[in-house]
Amino acid sequence: MPQVETVHVKATLSNVALAYFQQPGVFIADIVSPNVRVNKQADYYYLFGKEHFNILDAKRRPGTTPVEVEHTVSTDQFYCEEDSLREKVPDEEKENADNPIEPEADAARYTSERLRLIREYQVASQLCNAANYPTGWKKVLTDGDRWDQYTSSDPIGNIQEAIDTVNAQGAPANTLWMGYEVWSKLKHHPDFINRLAGNKTQIVTPDLLKEIWEELETVAIARAIYNTAREGQDQTLGYVWGKFCGVMHLSQGLPNKKVPSHNYTFVWPYKVQQGRVRRDQQPGAANGAIYQSRVYRHADEGARSDWVEVAMRTAFKITGSTLGYLFTTPIS
Repeated sequence: MPQVETVHVKATLSNVALAYFQQPGVFIADIVSPNVRVNKQADYYYLFGKEHFNILDAKRRPGTTPVEVEHTVSTDQFYCEEDSLREKVPDEEKENADNPIEPEADAARYTSERLRLIREYQVASQLCNAANYPTGWKKVLTDGDRWDQYTSSDPIGNIQEAIDTVNAQGAPANTLWMGYEVWSKLKHHPDFINRLAGNKTQIVTPDLLKEIWEELETVAIARAIYNTAREGQDQTLGYVWGKFCGVMHLSQGLPNKKVPSHNYTFVWPYKVQQGRVRRDQQPGAANGAIYQSRVYRHADEGARSDWVEVAMRTAFKITGSTLGYLFTTPIS
């Protein structure tokens, strides 16, 4: 009986390829930081005062003029910095690639994935930074108060306190976010499981949290992971958002210049300009089309290669610091 090796020449399967891409649902940066398209790389935006919360004696007596009021307007500014990555694709690689390898498409996807992870990390670094929250709008949980201490902690009371703190600023706390490590403990807390009386599944889901707090429109669980080790060291994977949890009011739908929001990400988009030297058009795009991120292809004739580049221009800004509340170390 002949050996398998003598009747079959090993080849790479054309319908199987392993790649460690993260699923889109693990990223929450676009959820917890609404995008605002801007026309210029740097500009100002308005901040309106809170005089409309003041109670005045507005009675007008005969022969007198109405009570005079005013509102204040200040400005802040943003500057959209560009993040850009590129990968070289030699001609030989394109000519020799077997299905399902697609060198240029794979390069675009890998660079896009890495760029999206960078954005996720940038937003998490800001929202998980206690220095970005005023005193009274953040809480460090310790010992028995941490939510993985099931007999002594009070996560429902803690989250209610955060929601009440934001609500008292005149804008409802409509967004709750947390790192996956926090969620993996919180969903097993007896206080939440007890809310499921009569529910056959007895499974705590994000929707349950929206039922407990009617203000909440979004519950975002951050599952993105990244390499925490330095370049050149053995890979050590960890969660981008760590052991943090936050409550915020965010502008829902299209941002409005007179609607408050804890934060925005200003995005300076790209306009397709076909026919530019050494740059191919965006596939399928009409001249003048607008894209939030951009894919370029640069020819490197000397190296007989093409560079595939992905770029994005953004600026994260906290526009209402009292519209957010942060829990640090809510679990051990």
